Amino acid sequence: GMTQYTDRTHITRAALESIAYMVRDIAEQMAEKVRISEIKADGGMTRNEFLMKFQADIMGVPVLVPHAREMTSRGAAIAAAIGRGDMSLEDIPALEYERYDPEKVEKWREERYGRWKEAVRRSMHWSSG
Repeated sequence: GMTQYTDRTHITRAALESIAYMVRDIAEQMAEKVRISEIKADGGMTRNEFLMKFQADIMGVPVLVPHAREMTSRGAAIAAAIGRGDMSLEDIPALEYERYDPEKVEKWREERYGRWKEAVRRSMHWSSG
């Protein structure tokens, strides 16, 4: 869908949307074994409000983002404290979350996800050289 009017904002949005679609692709594979009722996300990408809202909309479930967005170092510190005996699992403080609820209807979600799957299918046989 690129034209001569496509600019960097369109490319950026497409990249962000592709992340959400790939998460849904994974969730679709998991759906046979587990029901996803919410997504808890952390890391640098969670700072992008558009992505978190779009993720909730394309998945149809809430996305919860902890106020402490970088959880890897926090988890490592907690694991070390537990390992040293300075802390127990019961001592881990509860997290506070920012919540992104889906706002789009199922028809919107399925139309867009269907177009994503078709675009991926069509790109599968592109030549690399």
